[in-house]
Amino acid sequence: MSPSLPIRVFVYGTLKRGEPNADVLTNTDGQYRFVGEGRTKTPYPLIVASKYNIPFVLNEPGKGY
Repeated sequence: MSPSLPIRVFVYGTLKRGEPNADVLTNTDGQYRFVGEGRTKTPYPLIVASKYNIPFVLNEPGKGY
């Protein structure tokens, strides 16, 4: 059963366009569509670390870009 309304998904890190896991969101029936970029009102630091390049956001409001 497919939803009748579009579902919007916000992603960051490796799911973003051009990143290694972006193809996970690609749908073979062509229903995937990039809508636009987003930002938080308050900046938070995004860290990409470990040998697996796992992204995470630190709970330090005002310290990001």
